[in-house]
Amino acid sequence: AAAILWIHGLGDTGDGWKGAFSRVSKYVPTVRFVHPTAPEQPVTCQGGCRMTSWFDITNWNPATGGIDLKEPDTPAGLDDSVTFVHEQLEILENQG
Repeated sequence: AAAILWIHGLGDTGDGWKGAFSRVSKYVPTVRFVHPTAPEQPVTCQGGCRMTSWFDITNWNPATGGIDLKEPDTPAGLDDSVTFVHEQLEILENQG
């Protein structure tokens, strides 16, 4: 058995991606698609607004391009998200 653990972007949800793979899943019916949703937390680059985010982002302005090089290497929440992903992968492995 195979699975794809799809991690969404800032402010999005796993449910928002469920239908995105319907065409692909027809060709790989034995593959399980898993779409978790990040926790809601304050995001610095969005003025501290609470939104779904796998970790805090401090220096990002979508109008000017990518994430700033001044972004911390270990932003708040990153370790928790890595742990969550590892747990999800372990669950998937145990399910076969």
